[in-house]
Amino acid sequence: MYATLSAFAKAAKNKSLTKNIISQTIKDIDDWDSNNTLLLGQSTVVQLARFEGALRGWLELTDEELQSSDFIKEIVKRVIAIEHGLKLELGVFSLTDFQNVSLKSEQYADEHFKE
Repeated sequence: MYATLSAFAKAAKNKSLTKNIISQTIKDIDDWDSNNTLLLGQSTVVQLARFEGALRGWLELTDEELQSSDFIKEIVKRVIAIEHGLKLELGVFSLTDFQNVSLKSEQYADEHFKE
């Protein structure tokens, strides 16, 4: 899941995000979710479900909207929040992550987002 999210965020940052990439990401999340969601806690499952719902909505956006700075910022912050949740679930922390373990993933994303 981490690799899927990371690749998606990189495509957004590089302004190479397409509807095909969004569709593939939805498929990858669905496949992963079917096999692994049972291992995650409620907060991360909810974040992932919301992200998948957002992905489906993003299929309706124009190519221009997919490349907008505000949209890219939203994507990256959402991905950071989910990645943080996954790290919390797995117990994988950098020193900075460990110091911020009590932060909710959305707070963590707000504090660690770099434009």
